[in-house]
Amino acid sequence: MYGYGRPRLSCPQQPGAGVCEEFSQMMDFFISTPTWPPGAVECFDKYRSYQFPFPDWIRDDTIEIVCDWPIIRVLGYVGSIAGVQNFIRDNPDQSDILVRFGQKFVQTLPDPSKGLESIVRISWDVFILMGKKPHTIDAGLQMRASTDRRKHLLEPRPELLDFLMNPMDRY
Repeated sequence: MYGYGRPRLSCPQQPGAGVCEEFSQMMDFFISTPTWPPGAVECFDKYRSYQFPFPDWIRDDTIEIVCDWPIIRVLGYVGSIAGVQNFIRDNPDQSDILVRFGQKFVQTLPDPSKGLESIVRISWDVFILMGKKPHTIDAGLQMRASTDRRKHLLEPRPELLDFLMNPMDRY
């Protein structure tokens, strides 16, 4: 399984820009709201607190996605996140929240003349969780090979099967 943690900003062309702190506060605000699909916040935490039922699984946290984007694109990305969309849907009186955050971002830039076209660096830590599925997993999922060895019969434990089969549906 793989995924990525919460995004963070750095400002290589505008050192000392308060936009990075504003972005972190914006993400803290959205993550603190109860509008996230089940499991999304755990994914932002890279499933650090989840106890996997597989023996001998390993974690790799050495990969990072790094992009230089204009602030307007960063806001578009944030606006595409399910938890943020749910917040805006559930709070129609705050439907302009991303516009207000964008205005705050621009005000914190050392040179606000480029406005929302100012370039910032956005990055995500990628995590990869690797393991092999044994024929029996005591914590919840039991697998038995069929007679032709090409098919498996799953006897699901709902909470574990949902997690294993649809990890990306949690966004």
